[in-house]
Formats: sequence, structure tokens, C-alpha cells
Amino acid sequence: MLSTFLDAATARSYFANCLPLFQQRGNAHLDLTVRDVLVRDDWLVVYRLHLSPVAGGVTKPCVLVVHHFSDSKFDKEAVRIEKMTHSVGAWDPVVPQLVGRSARDKLLIYPFPLDTKITHLPDAANPGTVRKYFSMEENSPLNKLGSLPECLVEPVRHIPMKRSQLRYTFRHNEGAGLSVYAKTFRRERGRKLYQSMLQVAGLFAGQGNPLLTAPRPLAYLPTWQMVVQEEAAGRTLYELLQGGEAGDAQMAAAAKVVAVLHNHSLDLENRHGPEDEMKAISTSCERLARLGYDDDDFELTGSRIRDLVGELPRAATVPVHRDFYDRQLLIDGDRIALIDLDELTYGHREIDIANFEVHLQLRSLQGLASLEQATRWQHVFSSEYERQALEPLNQVLLFFYRATTYFRLACKYLLQSGAPALQPVCCFTPNRG
Repeated sequence: MLSTFLDAATARSYFANCLPLFQQRGNAHLDLTVRDVLVRDDWLVVYRLHLSPVAGGVTKPCVLVVHHFSDSKFDKEAVRIEKMTHSVGAWDPVVPQLVGRSARDKLLIYPFPLDTKITHLPDAANPGTVRKYFSMEENSPLNKLGSLPECLVEPVRHIPMKRSQLRYTFRHNEGAGLSVYAKTFRRERGRKLYQSMLQVAGLFAGQGNPLLTAPRPLAYLPTWQMVVQEEAAGRTLYELLQGGEAGDAQMAAAAKVVAVLHNHSLDLENRHGPEDEMKAISTSCERLARLGYDDDDFELTGSRIRDLVGELPRAATVPVHRDFYDRQLLIDGDRIALIDLDELTYGHREIDIANFEVHLQLRSLQGLASLEQATRWQHVFSSEYERQALEPLNQVLLFFYRATTYFRLACKYLLQSGAPALQPVCCFTPNRG
């Protein structure tokens, strides 16, 4: 069943039988791409859908979710989605046309802003409700702007049942206004993130180099468990890679900005170490196995990575991003901003360096850079980091985190049709020198 939805063409055929919008417009007017494949107790496929108007107007981005249930929760969640559909349909008539269900297959199909766990998301995406809430909330960054007759809501990234990132653009009648980014969560995670972002923004504001920054959080809105932050100008390093505009300067800047984070102390509750990494890759294997993706290479590789844990040296921990790669860097000329601090924690600095370097290798497999470019950029990045960091990198720890990062990416892309083939390497020989 999952394979039907991993390919955009077969997914479109399925949707043509159950979603009114696909039946009305046909495939010619619907640009559908797989954005995420999420495996939990259930599995979900998340698509980016661009609704190209038949005649005039603007292209509207949309997030579409296929949610498969493996237990008895299907009926309960189907009722919840139905109620949300009725409510959201009153202000967005497209939403009901993208809702479908199959009791036989235990499948729910629904678009943003419907969500089975983030129950406040429909309100957070409703322009009318947003204008009212942002104007009334005491801590809102907009409560001094007065009347806000226009509000545009755009989904930037949506991870079903977990979190959603939105871009709000508010305008006065005169045309002036404000754009902000917001993240809303299922639980109280937003409150902790807000406090962490305040610390990081203050750290970068005081470190002496105005070209290295982090966006400021503007407010925490408890009703929606939402962090609101300032809009930062620029494009991600990933977007520059896509456009062939990335070079040595951006790689060196990436090293400088992460070194700032590593070179300072923060008041953080969480810790992440090698055992936590092993839990993450073990979970990846277990989830793949539940879907029938058993692979001896994966099992053998995981076992050999596990053998390394007992040999890892002790090392100091520092604040780490823990999801540091090209999508988490926003570049505007010579300015570079560190964004998306959801996973901020204390850990080994090598986890961020390894994650960035392995993603450079991935970009060469994806055709966004040649192998020679990726290798050179990795050298530029690591050399600049060594110049900026207060402590040298430990090569054994770096090898370990490269292995776990590569393993997690291999698991992720195994489920995506048309993705580069990342096969785990079963014979690791760490460089201990």
C-alpha cells in the first residue's frame, strides 16, 4: 500500500478516484511532489501540492497528507478530521475538496491545516482568527499595529501530529505591514523553544560580528503553543546550491556561524550523546522493518556502528544545533543566519560538523554539486571551523557521527521514489590518527 503513494504519478491516480479537486482539475493542473515520509506507529506521506489556477490568479502552495492507521484509531480520527473539515471549509473552500478516506485500507487523506493531533492548527491558519488573536494577545508583536484588514497565511513546513511552521503577512490598507514566521506545536515544546531562541539570539547579538546572526523570537502565544519570530532576509544555503550560486565563501561562513554556537554556554535542559544516536538509528530500522523493508546490510551496519560506542573517547559537550545542514542557514549577501533551533541541546560538537559534511555528500548524489565540489567544500568548511573553534575536533567522534548521520539518511531515502540510492557501508574503519 505504501508504495502507491511514494511515487507522485501513482499517487495522483489514486487521488483521482477519491478527491474532488483531482477529479475536477485532472493531473495537468496539479503539481505534486513527495516532501516527507514519516514512519511512526502509523505511516504518513506528506506532499507539496501547487494548485496552478486554470485561468488567472496565483499559484497556491498546499500540503497534502496521506495517513495510514495500523490500529483501531482510524474511526476516531476520521470523525475528528470530518469536524475540522466542516469548520475550515467555511473560510477555505478548497480544503473539503482535498479530504478523502478509505475504511477498507484505513487511510485518511487531508490537507493543511487539518491535523489529527495539533487541534489548534485550523485556528492558527484562519486569517480572520489570526488577525483577531494577534491583535488581542498581550504578548503579540502586532498588538500595537491597530487594525489589520489583510492577513496571508502560508504553510512553510508541516510535520503532521508534531509541528507546523507558518509565514504570516499582515498589511494595512495603506500597504504597510509586517511579516513574521511562527511555529506551532502539539504540546508545550514551543515554550522551551522560545526561551532557547532568546538565549541564542542574545548570544549572536553580543558576539561582535554583525554578519553572523540568529533571528529574534518576538513572542510566545500560549493558546496556540506558538513561537513567533522575526522574518530574516535571504535564501537558504540549500536554495543557493540548487541555483548553482553556492561557493567557498558560504561554506566558510557556515563554519563560522556554528562555531559561535559551540564556543558559548547556554542554559539548556536537554543532552544528546552517542547512546541517543544509537536509539535514533535503531528506531529507524524498527520502523522500516514494520513496513517490510528488512535489509541485512542495514542490520550489519547498525551492529558495527554499535560496536564503536564502547570505544568512543570522553569529550566535553557544548550547545549543538543537532540538525545542522544547508537548509538551516539563511544567507543574505555577506550575512548568514542560523535558523530552526528545534533540536538545540548539549552534545558533542562533532555531531553538527558530521551532519553538515554528510549532507554535502548527499547533494553531490542529488546532482546539486559535483563530487569534486562537495569534497572541496567539505575541506573549506572543516578547515574554517578548526580556525574558529575553541577546541579541536575529535576524529573518532567525528567518524562515529558521520556513520550515524549517513545511516539515518539511508533509511530516510530508502522510502522515497526517485531519491539517490544511499546504501549503508558495512565495513567502517575509523581514522584514529
